Amino acid sequence: LTGFVKTSGNRGLHVYAPIEPAHEFLDVRHAVIAAARELERRMPDKVTTAWWKEERGQKVFLDFNQANRDRTIAGAYSPRALAHAPVSCPITWDELGSADPKNFTILTVPERLKTVGDPWADMKAHPGT
Repeated sequence: LTGFVKTSGNRGLHVYAPIEPAHEFLDVRHAVIAAARELERRMPDKVTTAWWKEERGQKVFLDFNQANRDRTIAGAYSPRALAHAPVSCPITWDELGSADPKNFTILTVPERLKTVGDPWADMKAHPGT
């Protein structure tokens, strides 16, 4: 799988891993849950699937519940309803360590697209199986 990352428009990150549309929904959901739990097993000090924020500490939360039919998520380039008008913005993996989600706003993202381009432009060319 090839992962593509974006800011949530708030504090989090979303990672997309496109796949070929060859699998039943429940099979994909079960695979996502299994992958999240395996990462949690391998890296218990860094990763959690704990639902309650109080149980997570500073660990990365793998929210496998997003792999469900009734969930919504901020799409790429969606403005968020917050005071500084942030945008859920695709970034490169190289930018991950230095990217500040507060810097991606409705005022800054159009120029970013002109100068940097869209990090997700070729996402559909990299589907997993």
